[in-house]
Amino acid sequence: MLGTPTSSPVSDNNSDPAWQQFVQTYKTKFPDGLSSPSIYAHGYYVNIKAALLALKQVNGDFSNGSQKFKEALSNLQFDSPTDPIKLDKNRNVIANIYLNEVDKRPDGSLYTRLIKTTTNVSQTLGMPEADFHSLGLFGRDNPSCA
Repeated sequence: MLGTPTSSPVSDNNSDPAWQQFVQTYKTKFPDGLSSPSIYAHGYYVNIKAALLALKQVNGDFSNGSQKFKEALSNLQFDSPTDPIKLDKNRNVIANIYLNEVDKRPDGSLYTRLIKTTTNVSQTLGMPEADFHSLGLFGRDNPSCA
């Protein structure tokens, strides 16, 4: 597994102060947990934070099929332990993605070592929407591996 490239919205050794604070809080709450919050811990945190922020914006109003709550979620932008989170017009997340490599700590445990951060990754991978759609449907032969 050493040297395996990965990508994720989290990286174990991200040096950003917000991530480091999140790691410390996680370790305090879960002393027998993983050495770093998993993608699932991060996802649960971000989703609950978004729901609570939107709930506060609408003062708990779930009338009319939760219309105000849905609108608040759609327009929400906030900072997370991995930097800004917002949604695009299709309500897909725009967030930072980390290129990692599986590495070994001095104690022998494995972790994801941050290689590169790509900011504000959208569902079109940062390409203008028309250019992305012009690529056609993705499948076994598209894109080619040439």
